[in-house]
Amino acid sequence: RFVMRYLFGFLVCCGFVAVACSSPNNARECGQPNPKLTADGSEVIYYRAICVDEECGWSDCNTRLVDSYVLVYNVETQARTRLPFGTSEFDVSANGEVIVYADDSLLEIYDRGSGMTTKVDVGEFGGFRGDTSPRISGDGQVVAFTGGDWQSSGIFLYDRATEQIELSTTQPRATEPSLSTDGRFLAYQTSRDLEMDDTAIHVLDRAGGQSTLVSVNSDGEPANGRSFEPFISGDGRFVVFRSSATDLLAPSSSLPKPEGAEVYLHDRETGTTSLLSTAADSGEPSGTANWTISASDRSHAISIDGQFVVYQSNADDIVPVEDPASAPDNNLYRHDAETGHTIRVSSLLEPFNGRGMYPTISDDGRFIAFVTHSNLDPDDVDYDDAYLHDVRSGETSWVSRRWSWSISTGSES
Repeated sequence: RFVMRYLFGFLVCCGFVAVACSSPNNARECGQPNPKLTADGSEVIYYRAICVDEECGWSDCNTRLVDSYVLVYNVETQARTRLPFGTSEFDVSANGEVIVYADDSLLEIYDRGSGMTTKVDVGEFGGFRGDTSPRISGDGQVVAFTGGDWQSSGIFLYDRATEQIELSTTQPRATEPSLSTDGRFLAYQTSRDLEMDDTAIHVLDRAGGQSTLVSVNSDGEPANGRSFEPFISGDGRFVVFRSSATDLLAPSSSLPKPEGAEVYLHDRETGTTSLLSTAADSGEPSGTANWTISASDRSHAISIDGQFVVYQSNADDIVPVEDPASAPDNNLYRHDAETGHTIRVSSLLEPFNGRGMYPTISDDGRFIAFVTHSNLDPDDVDYDDAYLHDVRSGETSWVSRRWSWSISTGSES
């Protein structure tokens, strides 16, 4: 009987938990890390998965998956801690203590302090839209998610204090929620057609129940092109978004290049809309690539006070370069709204095929976490990895190094 149990255990280990028994050379980490940086820049929380085959590609990560997990990386000590769930679609409160994610028709909220997970059934609200992950307010008290099908989707809010869910939007096809720190202000995208040829950005003030269109120029006129991917600052004053519109600038300014999707910052207090993705020599639109409008492919982020915006672009003229022909094809840039100064965060990155680099930025604008499949570290052989850039030191470090090849023990390597 002992021998039979031993043989059975051996077969289970090597057959179903291949990574735990196989050589690291026969497995690799994969999946979209989707890094989240805490407001103070002390931790990066990211997703990893293990695929049984060193040649695993993007799609193989699901079909040949043997383990998945979310890790907390301590920037100072470089230590990693595994959390008790494994999904790439999650969001994190400003201090990193509350994490929200979707599991089928359940909204799950994990509190790192208590170690408890709250599960909320959202099935009666139509479940989750498949392309939109839940979002959480900076204080960790309000969760926003897109529910229903694409024809009639809306933004729902779950209040952890009252344990109530409410539909917060009335416009058709509302999606891509973004919350202020206290959950009072909700930015979101709407569309008047199924092809998303006419998308716009709104902000709801939950205190007064009023929704305002913010994809407008400084004269208050609505954008004449697609506006998408909204992110609101912690105080609710600023909203950053992309737009292919040609009327968000002064009439004297030249139009964006074909298929351009420039980055704009709208100040809700003054009503002004500013172009951030400008050419260094002229201040005109840079011709930023028109990235996917999927909410799961983030291409920009904003600091809590709205001073710093980090965004992705394949333009070659945002910062001065000696030879534009040799400029990197895809980079991240950090714009300081107070000084108007823009710097390149990443350098010499390979083209990213239009996928978002999932940037996230600390309060003070010093730290920026992002994703790339370029080998910024010579030992990086995985497909997509998370990196952390320190603006002050200029150093870029590889965050998502191989962590564990043992599912059973979760030991660090």
